[in-house]
Amino acid sequence: ALGLQSQGAALTFDIVDVSGGSILVGFVDDGSGTLDSFDDRPVISLELADAGDYVLRLHDQLDHVEGNGENTTLSTVTGTLDQIDFGAVIDMSDADGDTLNLSGKLLVNVTDDVPVVD
Repeated sequence: ALGLQSQGAALTFDIVDVSGGSILVGFVDDGSGTLDSFDDRPVISLELADAGDYVLRLHDQLDHVEGNGENTTLSTVTGTLDQIDFGAVIDMSDADGDTLNLSGKLLVNVTDDVPVVD
């Protein structure tokens, strides 16, 4: 859905239930379509809290555009991406079932490894 890649392989996303909530995990799939902790390679995860707080973890590399000092534009299966719009794949709902997609509301920039001279 987001088109992200790691080491040239497209990421698959799955929701993993944990005590106290759920985590959206992006991983390189072994072919099963669901996260398998033994065979798949987790790349990125997003944990949302009820209060709107979130924790984003980068477990492995995301592919970035190479060259010309580029450090933030991601290389995707369909081209490039300046920000990850996690909101595009998150719907919130209230007590009576009204839903709202959060597209454009949870944007994340990922900076590629940048060497620093000491």
